[in-house]
Amino acid sequence: MFSALKVFRASCDIEKPAEYQGGRSDKDIIKYLRKQVEPAYVTISTDAELDSFDDKDGVEILGVFASLESDEAKTFLKAAEELRNDYSFGISTNAEFATKFGASVPALVLFKSEGGVEQQVATSEAAKLASVAAQKEWIQAEAFELVGEIGPENFQAC
Repeated sequence: MFSALKVFRASCDIEKPAEYQGGRSDKDIIKYLRKQVEPAYVTISTDAELDSFDDKDGVEILGVFASLESDEAKTFLKAAEELRNDYSFGISTNAEFATKFGASVPALVLFKSEGGVEQQVATSEAAKLASVAAQKEWIQAEAFELVGEIGPENFQAC
């Protein structure tokens, strides 16, 4: 049995700490703690910043909105905060980013690598952008790998 690791980001979060659920290696714990001290999202304005964002390991989600003050953008930032441990988030007001991936503003664009192949999935459906729960559901469904690598970190015997 391992001790629990909980992160309190602010004194006002005493009632809902982030609880560590990851691997027990030093690399896994350090990666988790780095994600906790970094912002939940980055602001992306240029193509170079977008390329750098997409080059990260794992799954990245880009929110493209007409304004950072829009209801959809505020909802996206709340979802980013809740899912920060599992995914990397970026936000932009550059409408060309949505168009580049076959969507219109407002949009969510998810980048992932599956089987060594880079993939992008985008949505502009209002229902999928309407609430934190709807955005989280779309992100988690699209990020799910159909067949992942099995190793000692993720193997569970029956």
